[in-house]
Amino acid sequence: MKEIQKKWYDFTIVERYFLKSYAITTVAILLAIFGLYVVIDMMANIRGVIHDFDSVKQTIVYYVATFSKRLDVLLPFSCLIATIRCLFHFQSRGELVAMLASGSAKRDLMRPFVLFTTAAALFLYMNSQFIMPSSVRYIEKCQSASKKSAKSLEMPREVMLDDGSKIIYTRYLPKEEIVEDLFWVRSPDEIYHAKRLLLAEAQLTEGFPTGKWVDAMKRNSTGALEKVASYESFTFHGMHFNKSSLKSSLIPPKEQSLLQLMKQSLLLATSTSTKASETISVLIYRLTTPWMCLLALIACAPFCLTIQRTVPLFMTYLIAISALFCFHVVIEAAFILGKSQVVSPIIAIGLPWIAVSYYFTKKFLELDA
Repeated sequence: MKEIQKKWYDFTIVERYFLKSYAITTVAILLAIFGLYVVIDMMANIRGVIHDFDSVKQTIVYYVATFSKRLDVLLPFSCLIATIRCLFHFQSRGELVAMLASGSAKRDLMRPFVLFTTAAALFLYMNSQFIMPSSVRYIEKCQSASKKSAKSLEMPREVMLDDGSKIIYTRYLPKEEIVEDLFWVRSPDEIYHAKRLLLAEAQLTEGFPTGKWVDAMKRNSTGALEKVASYESFTFHGMHFNKSSLKSSLIPPKEQSLLQLMKQSLLLATSTSTKASETISVLIYRLTTPWMCLLALIACAPFCLTIQRTVPLFMTYLIAISALFCFHVVIEAAFILGKSQVVSPIIAIGLPWIAVSYYFTKKFLELDA
């Protein structure tokens, strides 16, 4: 009799049942956690919600954007809780025992779970590429419009241009293509300060940007910088840049998509600036965080698949959630270390991931040993 090779998408009835139960449970827990977050946030900031949002639609859009922003944290925890819930539920109803008694391997029973958590990780990549950048910009816009955010100081940012000069600026308005409160450091001996720099295609003069209310400063014979001229409108001849690359550089890393972060990381690979460290740290963080969904599964499965007379349900939930929370705190701390140039971002974020992934993957692969 010729043996037919089973393909990865050929699910048995039991596997389809496991997959459906796991998917429904994960989505239900995800929505429940976020719903609780929304209720608590609205109760804690009810005055701010009433003051900042003019309509119910604007409030809904804000919390949908918040959902996209927080999804990289909420979805792994939902997968973790759903894993424990489903495996202990199957065990309490005798379904897990029946499958193991029929000769099914534990790793084979986990196949629907692994495929779903892998799909969840890919969904987080899609969210990070297409949805989250716009969501973060919308949230920043809403927060900057509030009185509390309006009083906060803007932190200066820097961008290196193609000609080796540097731009230090306070704010970038992507919709209007305007940079506000800008210093162009053409050289140590020549610096320009502009209230606004116009980058829109219609406002370029022979390919060079126009500045508004510009002060020109040059170093004198005594070595001090002094203002030599002021202009209401000034064309920055000699400012060489690639427009698309510059616009991507002006957008903060947390508001960039994955592809934008990859392009920026390649441009800043040899740079030792704070901007380069922040961009590379955000990229590595975005590339690794989605796999917490799969990590939550393979870390819990060996313990939840152990057949016991009395199931320590509460302690399992408590230890698992605490462990994932602690790992997330470690990754956040590693991200800050990499961003602050204390340690290389690859080493800071990569080492905890390698250590934890190696240990729990080894335990998962030993399920049937």
